[in-house]
Amino acid sequence: MRLAGTADSAYAELHCHTNFSFLDGASHPEELVDEAARLGLAGLAVTDHDGFYGVVRLAEAARPYRLPTVFGAELTLDSPRKPPNGFADPPGEHLVVLAEGPKGYAALARAVSQAQLRGEKGAPRTDLAALASESNP
Repeated sequence: MRLAGTADSAYAELHCHTNFSFLDGASHPEELVDEAARLGLAGLAVTDHDGFYGVVRLAEAARPYRLPTVFGAELTLDSPRKPPNGFADPPGEHLVVLAEGPKGYAALARAVSQAQLRGEKGAPRTDLAALASESNP
């Protein structure tokens, strides 16, 4: 087993989707961790669309490698401009948000929950102004 962060350059992947982001990510969290450790990455963030779907499995898989993990989400913004993009991403503008520590995780979890309630079924929408006020207490 190779320990994470042993490469010559310190690089952490901070925008990564698991197979829980339908049609956008293809790998299971465990596979992403194995590859990150093989490459000697300094850390790995999982940023599935509008949720924390792969983070528990990410954390469990990263523990034996001592690979630092970051929990995040790629949020779909509730903006007036929602261009069709022709890709598997949910339509609309997106913002990758990373949680810093337990308080950051709790704040991001609240934002994800509010987006799920705010949007239609299967189409969460994050209010950018509310997210900004939540991130600067």
